[in-house]
Order: sequence, then C-alpha cells, then structure tokens
Amino acid sequence: MIANTPRFNMTYSKHEAPVVIPIEYELMKQLGIDRSSLHKMAIKEFYNRRQQSTLNLI
Repeated sequence: MIANTPRFNMTYSKHEAPVVIPIEYELMKQLGIDRSSLHKMAIKEFYNRRQQSTLNLI
C-alpha cells in the first residue's frame, strides 16, 4: 500500500491545459472554493458515483 502523503503535484499536458484550466477556474468561481478543494470534491464525487453504479448492478 502507498503511504498517504499530504502533498501532491499534478502537471497537465500542453493539450490538456487549455481545456482543463479554464474549466477549473469556472468551477472554482461557481462553487466559491480553491483549486485544491475543487480537486478533492471531484475525487469524492467520482468515487461516490462509481460506488453507486456498482450498487445498481447488484
């Protein structure tokens, strides 16, 4: 198992950046949160959706 480190660095490719970064900033503005909080919220939402879709298959 990988240790839970509190720091994480992510780099977007030159093709991803022009698409993803404006979306990030728009969501940050709409939700009133910072970039870190946005990413944490997105991970939790994605995880919950996957868990829910697994439950629906049973």
